[in-house]
Amino acid sequence: MRRRDLLVSVAGLSPALAAARAAVAGPRETSRASQPVPGVLDIGGTKQLFLDEQLLAGTRRISRLTGRPDKYARNPILVADRPWEIEKGENFEGVQISGQAVIYDAEERLFKMWYNPWANGVRPWCYAVSRDGYRWEKPALGVYSFRGSRENNIMGAWSDVKFFNVFKDPHDQDPARRYKAMGESEGKSPQTSGTAVAFSPDGIHWTPHPDNPVVRKGRDVADCPTFLGWDGRIGKYVYYPRPGHSLAPEIDGKGLETPHDRMNPNATHLRSIGYSTSDDFVRWSPTELMLAPDPSDRVDAQYYQMTAAQEGDLYIGFMHMYHSHDKTFEIYLLTSRDGFHWSLDRPGSSFLQ
Repeated sequence: MRRRDLLVSVAGLSPALAAARAAVAGPRETSRASQPVPGVLDIGGTKQLFLDEQLLAGTRRISRLTGRPDKYARNPILVADRPWEIEKGENFEGVQISGQAVIYDAEERLFKMWYNPWANGVRPWCYAVSRDGYRWEKPALGVYSFRGSRENNIMGAWSDVKFFNVFKDPHDQDPARRYKAMGESEGKSPQTSGTAVAFSPDGIHWTPHPDNPVVRKGRDVADCPTFLGWDGRIGKYVYYPRPGHSLAPEIDGKGLETPHDRMNPNATHLRSIGYSTSDDFVRWSPTELMLAPDPSDRVDAQYYQMTAAQEGDLYIGFMHMYHSHDKTFEIYLLTSRDGFHWSLDRPGSSFLQ
């Protein structure tokens, strides 16, 4: 099976689309993009997953096929059924997770979920737990007062900050920072909008960083940040900002129509996935373009966001591909040996629809 290089290319595109995608691509000198894809691998005694073919010297009359998941027959597993989760009207969106917001805590043998309803004019940040990943409970936390009662699972509610991503960090020696969260701050100006972070000793009681946003919106960063978390191979935290490069109006036919777009023109852009690292989860390196649509993608393809994890020596990514013409999403499975250069498991075939 041919491997597909997902680094952006503009060859063969129509002039208008090529110009837009060239604006996304650079030219920019980046420290990791110039590095070659790893060749010979020292695997030692670590577990190896054959989700790519890099460990195979060759194949003959055989092909590798990755299984596709079946959606749970009793979906959805979490519904809006509490007063703080429900709002009447056309703007009601139910409950949702966006990014990397479900973990399995091996120490407690418990699945944990951080999710957001959109109700009552704010976006409460809520918590749920499960023993099996199917049946979820919404425990009374006693943290946040809703209509005079703390008998709810709300950890906090902010009208201008949405924390999408959470992970438990055994690397950090400070127990007050055991859990880390990252999301988006939607301030009233570019100076107060961008990537926000928070810390917690238990995943329930959170302290937002006092200098949020830690990365402001601009050429490097737009909205919807996600992360890998702690990368033990390089000894740094890794997050995936959405680069804030401008999008040509002909791509989606909208241009700068909304007040948010006029305030921050970088918000209207060809969606792609960036790469940034940090030693402390607060000070982040300049964004490098990591993944963006190439000529073999549909003309309306946008790389919306990606979540990833490490298993053995392999990085496993799940990329959300957004098709702007029919407004649908597909999930693609990607693999990497260095966390920056990625290959599609099956080019042209989604992992989940």
